[in-house]
Amino acid sequence: MRNSVILILFLIPTVLFSQFGPGGVGNSSNNGLWLKADDINLSHGTLVERWDDRSGNNNHAINSDIAEQPVFRSSSSINGRPSVYFDGALDQMIIADDDILDGTSGITFLTVIRPDNLDSAPRGVLGKRTNQGTSSDYAYTFFFFSSDYLNLDLDRQNNRFSTSPTAFFNNTNYMLGFDFDGARATNDRSRIINAGNVIKQSSESSIILPTSKEPLVLGGLNKDYNNGGQKRLGGDYAEVIHYNRSLNTAERKIVENYLGAKYAIPIATDLYEFQAAYAGEVAGIGQDDASNSHNDAQGSAMVRINTPSSLNDGDFMIWGHNESSLDTNNSIDVDGLIIESRMSRVWAVTKTNDLGTVNVIFDLSGFDPLTASDVRLLIDRNGNGFSDNDVVPIPGTVSGTTITFSGVKFSDKDRFTLGSINFNQTPLPVELTDFYLRSNAKNVDVLWTTASELNADYFLLSKSKEGKSFENFAQVKANGTKSTISNYKERDETPYSGISYYQLTQVDFDGRTTNYAPISVNRKQDQSFVLVPNPTNGIFKLKSAIPTEGNTAVSIYSSMGRFVKEITLLPGEVNSKFIDLELNSGVYFVKVNQENGKIETLKLIVR
Repeated sequence: MRNSVILILFLIPTVLFSQFGPGGVGNSSNNGLWLKADDINLSHGTLVERWDDRSGNNNHAINSDIAEQPVFRSSSSINGRPSVYFDGALDQMIIADDDILDGTSGITFLTVIRPDNLDSAPRGVLGKRTNQGTSSDYAYTFFFFSSDYLNLDLDRQNNRFSTSPTAFFNNTNYMLGFDFDGARATNDRSRIINAGNVIKQSSESSIILPTSKEPLVLGGLNKDYNNGGQKRLGGDYAEVIHYNRSLNTAERKIVENYLGAKYAIPIATDLYEFQAAYAGEVAGIGQDDASNSHNDAQGSAMVRINTPSSLNDGDFMIWGHNESSLDTNNSIDVDGLIIESRMSRVWAVTKTNDLGTVNVIFDLSGFDPLTASDVRLLIDRNGNGFSDNDVVPIPGTVSGTTITFSGVKFSDKDRFTLGSINFNQTPLPVELTDFYLRSNAKNVDVLWTTASELNADYFLLSKSKEGKSFENFAQVKANGTKSTISNYKERDETPYSGISYYQLTQVDFDGRTTNYAPISVNRKQDQSFVLVPNPTNGIFKLKSAIPTEGNTAVSIYSSMGRFVKEITLLPGEVNSKFIDLELNSGVYFVKVNQENGKIETLKLIVR
């Protein structure tokens, strides 16, 4: 017998819960920017034209110039998480000016980065100023400089201070940030923070940041930064977070625990013991004192916890999940009598002291079909899993699309999830475990995997340019009833250019349908190459918006047509490998020859 409980929350766009900020701290009125590389839906090695803002303020980081676009890495050296890689030469991402980003009496920025070109030159993490020739109305500029110290300019250049004698190093993962609070004492208004440690504070006469009309830039001190040649920051960006106020101490600890668990970065105040196994969408509540408290958190996940009955100084509760898919279930680790199946995703709780009872709220808007009265909150307290019901399953109260479990008393290191007492009313015809797209030069592959199938007749694939009106382009036979893994692949030979959307529909023998997705892909129809930088001192990269599938031969000819040199780039080296052919000054022609027979010739100027 195949039991099931919850259906495809992943169909709901992640921005559904954007009213809560990172770690469950803040909301769209004060969380002005939230860029997460794991929100980017691109193939590894693809150029990033747009990095969507998760805060709800639409402060997307954009660059339409292919020569300046960083590269998406689906797995990076920052705990294996996705990142956006900046080459340190031309790459920058631009966030248009918005009122929430400056002109405030407080500010907090947190970034997770891994620099790789620190050399005592000005390397900007981010900046919002006019240019290096304008010394006032900076808003803020955060950058590495002399001796690879971190520097911060607020308001104007003569307010600059650095982390001296604390320097930073290449190929090291950092959680770096700064804050400003006009209400603090003058000598403590501006601070630079490294993984929760305030490593330098400085006096600041201003009580409010200037209102700058300049855009916010990632990778430079300001937009198009160029001082004695391109001096931009190279390395991986995993996450960038902004608040238009100075977070209180409890809030900052919670956000730092969210980032520390996710990216395996040791932090000053570690309140969470499950960084490795339960690092998904960590959030928390807690209190340092009456002025530094946070008692309601949801973060980017479906779980919201609030209303602690006894929140005192030093009390914290942090939780995160095991990052299992929400579209699969578990019918083994349940008792089979009361609880017939449970969600595969499990959350873990770490408590510091005792917060009393709390309310636990799950958003069920993405579950279809589902009878909410079948749902129970399951808690594993003895560490033996959920099959022994060592904590009696808890029924909830349904209101609209949410179910609330009131007065829940968690113990330190509890695990919890949702279970179903009636799989017939909450069916899951197909356990879909993966659904993704692979953009090729001339087509798009649609791939999906099922862990099991029940009465599945066939799948329909459809696509849409705008994500609203879908047209079918393929029908794929399903396996009926099957309890083992099935992998599917279908190719769209005529994909749309730019951003488009794909939807998967499973049709049962009885005619019942279940929709999965939509998911999007951002592609350019025709592959083209550029050389950056160009002009160059002899060192350059070959860049393309579409990842190459085979090897790429790069042949160099003089301006008179004489063959000079040739190298071969592997697929992973396009967009990432610096090429140094030790060329003399002059004009050259670069012939790019792909395995698929496509040839393109580019002009290169060597100074």
